[in-house]
Amino acid sequence: MTDLSANHLESDYVVRFTTDSTPPAVISVIPAAGAQGISVSTAVVVKFNEPVNPNTLTATRLVLSSSTGPVQGTITLNYDNTMATFSLSPQSRLSFGTDYTVTLKAGVEDVAGNVTVSDYAWGFKTQSYIDTLKVVYYDTTYPTNTSWTSRAEALAIKNFLVANGFT
Repeated sequence: MTDLSANHLESDYVVRFTTDSTPPAVISVIPAAGAQGISVSTAVVVKFNEPVNPNTLTATRLVLSSSTGPVQGTITLNYDNTMATFSLSPQSRLSFGTDYTVTLKAGVEDVAGNVTVSDYAWGFKTQSYIDTLKVVYYDTTYPTNTSWTSRAEALAIKNFLVANGFT
């Protein structure tokens, strides 16, 4: 081999390289598959084994849904494009006691252009409404030295519970 001035290489020059032909893979998710009692304000997180092309991770590709349809939210990627977070729209939360499915549809691409060819899906269930209620001590001998709730708050919760069929 010679350059434009007809100079020859003094010795062989070997270049070695490998090509990336493997599409990105999901290595962890939050909430975990099959998780129960998940907070209604949770974010969905997908961790990849390598950086992904942010242009291929869209709201139509990462979908959170329940039996009533898809949930609105925004997708953000971390600084090195290996972790996607689906956050609920502002002032929104998931429904209590509801089964949700998260689907990462095929077509997510890594920086080398390798594309996922199948969907990745998992599900979780949110906490029930009753899980979020405070346990309230209420009767005529309501303790006056508690700091965890006020008498007015305890009575308001008691009235709500009684009005809704709890005794």
